[in-house]
Amino acid sequence: MNQQATQLRLTIDMDVNALSDFINLQLPDVLFDSKDASNFKDFKVLATKGGKLKIRGKDYAYVYLLPIRIKVEKNVAVSNVKAEGVIVLGMKTSFTFKENWDLQTETIIEKYEWLEKPNASLGGFLPIPVESLILNNLQENQDVITGSIDKEIQNKVKVGEIINKNINQIPNPVLVPFVGNIGWKLVPGATTFAPMQYLNNAIQYKFSLKTDAELAIDDSFQKQPVVIPPPSFQEDSENRSQLTLKAYIDLSSLNQSLNQHLVGQQLEVVGKSITISQLEISSENGLLVIDGQTTGAFKGDMNLKATPVFDNSSKEVYLTNVDVDLKGNDIISKGLAVVLNTKINEIVSSKMRYSLGKEVKKLNDHLQSKEIHNGIFINANLANYALHNFNVGATRIDFEVHLEGVINMQIKEINVPKELLA
Repeated sequence: MNQQATQLRLTIDMDVNALSDFINLQLPDVLFDSKDASNFKDFKVLATKGGKLKIRGKDYAYVYLLPIRIKVEKNVAVSNVKAEGVIVLGMKTSFTFKENWDLQTETIIEKYEWLEKPNASLGGFLPIPVESLILNNLQENQDVITGSIDKEIQNKVKVGEIINKNINQIPNPVLVPFVGNIGWKLVPGATTFAPMQYLNNAIQYKFSLKTDAELAIDDSFQKQPVVIPPPSFQEDSENRSQLTLKAYIDLSSLNQSLNQHLVGQQLEVVGKSITISQLEISSENGLLVIDGQTTGAFKGDMNLKATPVFDNSSKEVYLTNVDVDLKGNDIISKGLAVVLNTKINEIVSSKMRYSLGKEVKKLNDHLQSKEIHNGIFINANLANYALHNFNVGATRIDFEVHLEGVINMQIKEINVPKELLA
């Protein structure tokens, strides 16, 4: 299998109202105070939040409208003139990711519009040009305003910590009935980030990760931390994820799982009731070997050898090249052995099938608008899947898993842990 054979794509639809609420909570109440600027002398300006921020995302930048309430004081002759107004700044914040996931941002003011123009006069007769004074000083000090916004974003928005923290909270391994614990591993690979789009009142992000992945059905599986590297910027018109996974089933784990689910179960064969009392899974010359003991109508030993394969049309795993050998412990059982050998061979080949299709359907149904965290929903659909290249070794069965599907996440509410925003 080629290296980096798995390409995971995740689209995230971020509700703009949720994002606006989140950013509004992070913005300081005081955006600008002239006492912190050296070029203000007899002219005082205090800029505070004047309303809810509105935001959109396009390409690799956020464009937003920020209402600011401005209070002005100016000494004119012997009077102290005061004025107040609300201006909406049209701003744009472009960003890139550093090697450690830190954000590098650049915010600029693109436009402005007065919602409430400040008016002031001297003695009620002589107009004071407060509006032009504010705009001139705003132009002179825009680096102070945009710099404070960049500083807040860079200090408080820890994208890498949020992504890596959440991916490591995904259950691993996962217990699957009749199969056992399924664990997964991801090797660090190349991550890309496509240009943002604004669709259906949401900002859509698309991440892609090329990696080597492995599935392990093994009770001794040990979870390993997953580290997703920061992305480079790259166009990507595809939405599907394509996975080619190395996978294996540990024979001792399979043996334990089958014993838990099959020992003590009654089987009806040609009108005879047989109970499996013991099973032992092993391998021999590339074949899967199942040794067992039975009670009931047939008392004795059973030896079954077969090759596991996957039927792509029915999406089932089954055993082929089945060879059954029964040895009875008493006269009746020895007499039944000849009849049962042929019948069990037919049953194993035609009816003992594991339906991967049914399990995938359950998974698809389970992951439709599934809330995985407060305000975070996931939609996933595996549309195409197959298993290939089964190889029965001394201690495990190796094979490959091929999957194609779409994974989408919707964020309708942002709940970032306080420690990540400190």
